[in-house]
Amino acid sequence: MESADSMNWVTIIWSMGSAACLLLALMYIVVWWKDRKARANLAFSVMAIAVAALAVLELALMRAETAEQFGITVRWMHVAAWVIIVSLVGFVRLYLNAGRRWLAWTVVGVRTVSLILNFIFWPNINFREITALRHIPFLGESVSVASGVPNPWMLVAQASLLLLVIFVVDAAITVWRRGDRRQALVVGGSIVLFVVGATVQAVAITWGIISMPMTASLFYQGLVAAMAYELSYDVLRAAALARRLQASEGELRETHQRMDLATSAAGLGIWVWDIVRDEIWISEKGRALFGFGPSEKLDIDRFRNAIHPDDRDSLRQALQNSSNTGMEYEAEHRVLLPSGEVRWLDERGSVEFSVEGKPVRMRGVSRDVTQHKLGEQALLESEARFRTMANTAPVLIWMSGLDKLCTFFNKPWLEFTGRTIEQELGNGWAEGVHPDDFQSCLKTYVEAFDGRQPFVMQYRLRRHDGQYRWISDSGVPRYDSQKNFAGYIGSCMDVTDLISKEEALRDSEERMSLAATAASLVVWTWDIRRDEVWLSEKDRALFGFSQREKLSAERVRGVVHPEDRQYVRRLAEKSLTTGEELEAEYRLVLADGRVRWVTRRGRVEFDEDGKPTWERGVLMDITERKQAEEKFRLAVEASPSGIVLVDREGRIVLVNSHVEKLFGYRRDELVGKLVDILVPERFAGHHPKHRGEFLAAPTARAMGAGRELFGRRKDGTEFPIEIGLNPIETPEGMLVLAAVVDISARKLAEAEALQHREELGHLSRVAAMGELTASIAHELNQPLSGITSNASAGQRFIDRGDVDLREIRELLGDIMADGRRAGDVIRSIQSMVKKGVTARQRVDLNHVIINVAHMVNPNALLQSCKVETLLEPNLPPIEADPIQLQQVLLNLVINAFDAMHDTPVSHRKVVVATERNGDGTIRTSVRDYGVGISEEARERLFEQFFTTKAKGLGMGLAIVHSIVESHGGTIVGENADGGGARFHFTLPAKPEPLA
Repeated sequence: MESADSMNWVTIIWSMGSAACLLLALMYIVVWWKDRKARANLAFSVMAIAVAALAVLELALMRAETAEQFGITVRWMHVAAWVIIVSLVGFVRLYLNAGRRWLAWTVVGVRTVSLILNFIFWPNINFREITALRHIPFLGESVSVASGVPNPWMLVAQASLLLLVIFVVDAAITVWRRGDRRQALVVGGSIVLFVVGATVQAVAITWGIISMPMTASLFYQGLVAAMAYELSYDVLRAAALARRLQASEGELRETHQRMDLATSAAGLGIWVWDIVRDEIWISEKGRALFGFGPSEKLDIDRFRNAIHPDDRDSLRQALQNSSNTGMEYEAEHRVLLPSGEVRWLDERGSVEFSVEGKPVRMRGVSRDVTQHKLGEQALLESEARFRTMANTAPVLIWMSGLDKLCTFFNKPWLEFTGRTIEQELGNGWAEGVHPDDFQSCLKTYVEAFDGRQPFVMQYRLRRHDGQYRWISDSGVPRYDSQKNFAGYIGSCMDVTDLISKEEALRDSEERMSLAATAASLVVWTWDIRRDEVWLSEKDRALFGFSQREKLSAERVRGVVHPEDRQYVRRLAEKSLTTGEELEAEYRLVLADGRVRWVTRRGRVEFDEDGKPTWERGVLMDITERKQAEEKFRLAVEASPSGIVLVDREGRIVLVNSHVEKLFGYRRDELVGKLVDILVPERFAGHHPKHRGEFLAAPTARAMGAGRELFGRRKDGTEFPIEIGLNPIETPEGMLVLAAVVDISARKLAEAEALQHREELGHLSRVAAMGELTASIAHELNQPLSGITSNASAGQRFIDRGDVDLREIRELLGDIMADGRRAGDVIRSIQSMVKKGVTARQRVDLNHVIINVAHMVNPNALLQSCKVETLLEPNLPPIEADPIQLQQVLLNLVINAFDAMHDTPVSHRKVVVATERNGDGTIRTSVRDYGVGISEEARERLFEQFFTTKAKGLGMGLAIVHSIVESHGGTIVGENADGGGARFHFTLPAKPEPLA
């Protein structure tokens, strides 16, 4: 027995790892909730939860007492492993935006197959058989490990992990080639490293290479940590950016001013050519340069006419080249002014294209370079000096013209982006801006440009290695020497590290706050030595504490409901003594007087001497859950049926008072017991099988459809019941709600109804025999007449003294045959009129019809009727009561006789026919040529006590209908073509032997 002071390192390490995974999962679920596009955070959270579940299952594995527990735990560990692998595939696809789709689906498919096999094989896919359970020392305590026969199908699961490694390596190579080498190493490397480590350990343990408990969750916890680091990396960089941004604003403004001064001397004319409408807008300066009037309407022809004739062809070629290729328009040409003066202009422009790729607009500037032509060399030297200065500056510098398009980027900018000046000029630089930042960046720039105001903005710019870096961009308007606005000049600094540090701290605090708010948690910390409790301002207000009030444990305990305070105090004292994690449910009284149920979870921290120093925990409002539980309890108790709630193992979770009355048990005698206690012993052996079949496909339905169900009371007596089943999914697993109804009274009523129906049928048969008196007398008269004649002949032979023994023997044989025939008639009459239930048997329907036809033939002769039979040969037998079938046929034939009283003798005919139906039934019809069925009688043919006969009881057809339906058949009456009525009934065939 270990001492109380020894530390359970296994429990501590696995519990802390599981808790850390759950905390990270909660944090990144909140991040995903705020930004639904960040689906990689959701995939990470799902994986972290699965890793936490895997850790809990591993802990249970090390605590397993039996081989069966060990096997079942390993089986469920594969569910957590499946979730981890699927989440990893999703994370790689979403976060790295890499990995072959077909390979990802292959990984998921193979792992799913292994999960299915895991639940097919017993005990699991790792072991074909667990032969023994050993206990070995591990981290200072005894843990369980298994010995057994490895299952070769385990290779399917290992194959899925191999495919996962291949998928991740392929994705990492793609990311590496894309330039995101750090992501490839951190994400791809960590997944490969930890998955391979976990796989190697699992294989080694299962195949008996090493003897140690399963600790795969530790590898995956390391993977969770690496992925969490990678997810937070971008946030850390953003914090550093903000700090560096502030430091660079002043320098950026100064740079803008210098660039503004450098361009203020350039006198530019701005123009825009609407190519579709052939309209040219040009600034006033431009009109002056070209010599256009202030209100003169301009188009491309007017523009060309102002050009010197010697330069028009080169100008047209330059415009056409720019429109066809999208390259910037650049030209130097001469202009003929109305006064005859020639002026040199330098023009720059760019073409804008529609979605279809057609040129729609050209923007450009024109500048008078007449004087500059004379001093062109000096100007070139000046520009070279400016570029040299800009290229040696420690910042990224850009310039834009009056058309808002960028006209210059210094060397540090080009080295940062890894692009050429031609690619960046105009709007080309925007290709490197992060798509999520482009619109806000453009809006800030355009608004500042239109207002001629300085601006500072931050956005992400793609570096030459493909990584996006946060840039602080400061721009100022620039003016020429005549104070004319000439565009903007700006400088940029990389502030990624600055932003990352600041945002990391801010996001960490915000995530914790959001997590607590989203989960409706009250977070608290108790400094045990100083007896001070920390609560947030929101929670202080909730409980009615002032913001400056010092809170002690007793003061906080004062908001606990008076009836629960002693209970909470005992739990807290026990936690401080034992170090066990505190978990309890109790009531709080809020500042507004409302009473709320909460669940409390807390953990005590101890110093090196084992004394408690801190307790940290949370409170979660569970009032709605408690109210729902109470409503459910009241609904269950108020149910007129017996309610039994059973878990997947068949153990009773809940019963209501009606169940106590039905079965004679007290509630505490049932809860926790197997539901088999309520099943009769004769059915108990099959009940687990039926329960398993239901759980395999749970749906709301009646139990035991087609079977009679019985319940067993505490005293062992049985009673008939009906049971309705309804599956309920709960966080703890599936529960089955069974509604039990005692149907003893209904069964008794059904038995009485059956007895009355049998008695009524008996009376009907007796009545039918009465109507067949003439037939019965005829049937008996023939054998009796033969007996009398043969006896008289024998007597004469004896009296004459001439006795021939051969003739006497023949006479005696005839007498015996006639006696048997008379006996058969009498027995047939007895079977028809006796009470009781005849067992059903395989019956030849044609034979029954022939016997009935023979029986009614004398009666038919008396009524001048003819009985014909049209019987299909080789009919399959039916399962029926032959006496009841005779009763059906007799009723229908006698009714046919009665229906033809007014029919001419030559047309009095009854036809009895049989034929097969295509649905496995046999159809029998009785057709007469009487008056037919009236409209009034058609709807009431089979009602009891309804008759069209003057002396009828109205029970014959009702009994016929009842007999046919009890045999699983149907009967219909209708008027036949050519006059008369036809009754036909169908009965199911029974070709196979009866069991």
